[in-house]
Amino acid sequence: PRLGIHRRRAMVPGMIRRVALLLCLFMPPSVRAELTYTTHWLGNTFGGGDSWVQNYAEGLAVAADGTCYVCSEWDEGGREIGIYRDGKVVGKVEETHGWGRGGGQAVAISDKWLYVGMTQEGGYKHPEKNKNGELVFPAEWKLWFGIRRCTLDGKATPFPGGAGWGEAFRVVTEVTVEKGNPRPRGHVAGLWAHGGELFASDPAGGLIRVYDEETMAEKRRFRAFTPGRLCVLRGLLHVVEDGARVAAYELTGRRTGQVLEEDDVKPGAIAPTPEGRLMVVEEGPRQQVLFYNMGGVPKLIRAMGEWGGVWSLPEPGAAGPIRFARPTGVGADAAGN
Repeated sequence: PRLGIHRRRAMVPGMIRRVALLLCLFMPPSVRAELTYTTHWLGNTFGGGDSWVQNYAEGLAVAADGTCYVCSEWDEGGREIGIYRDGKVVGKVEETHGWGRGGGQAVAISDKWLYVGMTQEGGYKHPEKNKNGELVFPAEWKLWFGIRRCTLDGKATPFPGGAGWGEAFRVVTEVTVEKGNPRPRGHVAGLWAHGGELFASDPAGGLIRVYDEETMAEKRRFRAFTPGRLCVLRGLLHVVEDGARVAAYELTGRRTGQVLEEDDVKPGAIAPTPEGRLMVVEEGPRQQVLFYNMGGVPKLIRAMGEWGGVWSLPEPGAAGPIRFARPTGVGADAAGN
């Protein structure tokens, strides 16, 4: 009932505006006043800052020293990918904002590189080809979903055939943007670096794509069922499929048959622990981080967080240190934090 009251209150200003508009339309010309001013958009009210924390947190990668790389599709201050350590902002990935650029849902790190899922839309006034005549920006009404490679402090690192700003963007898929319709979805849904290779989930194509870390050339690809987040654990690639289960693959692409699938578990982000267990963010009723032993038949070892998260009884909505609210990422440092 309380929510209903708020909704009715929220409707009042809109009703007043509609009534006022109708009155104005039916007023005689002698009564109506002509507007003598125009309104201009001056810019964002806040342009970011050194300690600005991004609007959203939709993906997470954790380095051995505890540095956290957090990604989002959009940030008002231009921090689509923020870098944090010990609770402090220490940096961001450069050139992710505006001019058709946007962040994504996936981020990964290796000993040398930082990889982030990004989008690049065409139709902006900039050189579309590089000095070799290669197309480095999409044509008008085209949208690229792909991967940007950076140094660990967020600077672009170009590679042969790289596209986009800084020629550091590997195009994964290209789609057409239809005027007046919502932008198509096709983000790179998961990234993981291992052994000189970068594994990427391409849910639109139903593929896992594998790239060489140094050249960013695609080495191989294999089928997966609407792949999402992924990670390598004990020499096997674990992939969230259809948002319903975690399936294990050999790194060459052969499906092993090992599947983690439980009725009350909706897996989201996954990552390994230093001792070799699989952490699974439960996005459904539990709202917990679950720890599994993946040797043989998957076995739940323990859960972190209150069952039900911030919506759990006896005080639904009350905040608390382990009352999670839609967790979107998980990772561990070398010490197991």
